[in-house]
Amino acid sequence: MSHHVPDIAHTTMPAAAQMLFTVVTGVPMLIVLVIAIDHVRRGKGPLLLFCFIGGALAALFEPVADVLSCLYFPVLGQQSAFTALGRPIPWALVFAYPWFVGGQGYLSYWVFSKGVPAVRIWQLWGVFAVSNVLVETPGVLTGFHAYYGNQPLNFWGFPLWQAAVQSIMPMAAGGLIFALRGRLGSGWKLAAIIPLLPMADGMVNAGLALPIWLTLGSDAPLWATYLGAAVTIGIAAYAVWLLTELLSRTPVPSDVNAA
Repeated sequence: MSHHVPDIAHTTMPAAAQMLFTVVTGVPMLIVLVIAIDHVRRGKGPLLLFCFIGGALAALFEPVADVLSCLYFPVLGQQSAFTALGRPIPWALVFAYPWFVGGQGYLSYWVFSKGVPAVRIWQLWGVFAVSNVLVETPGVLTGFHAYYGNQPLNFWGFPLWQAAVQSIMPMAAGGLIFALRGRLGSGWKLAAIIPLLPMADGMVNAGLALPIWLTLGSDAPLWATYLGAAVTIGIAAYAVWLLTELLSRTPVPSDVNAA
């Protein structure tokens, strides 16, 4: 199969699929927003709220990732939030960003701030990867979105290399927040972390997915895209290892006792 773009303009968004994905992404978004507002109300600070806002802004990178990852959302009948690079982006997808990048970015920051051992950071990567699979699978199975081209590791419509990459976006965001948090103090100065979320999105996508993007976009055979995916996943693992080196601590006996 070629990497050439399908006739997206004449594709039809299934109404039921759009509704399902709106629920799948919208409910977690509302939960995170309620918790974030409650944090502010109870004097816990606006950090989660700013992560929510920054995560929402990260959705602006979606058209870039879609074009390079060979992904599209059907156009006709789509409830679009915005269009860029010729790709309409549905509201249901935008709803995922405040919690997937923002909420999980905050969770990553919280984990890193506890001084956890390296194994916990590796486990966090796995948890986020699974959450990505669980979110995207209903979409590809119902026609809400589709991948095209010689996608490697594509067993049911969702190429698993995506989970290896996208799961690191909130982890990178959490690491950046952890590095900057102590310098900002508290209160509304923490608004400076908002740009870190879209920055982490772009940095991770461009830095980790480049090998698979190049092979997908070159009309390469399937074996070549598998090679690109292997390199991308290897770089992703290297990125997680870097996070463990920078942010983890050596386990102490109490960790063993608590396990």
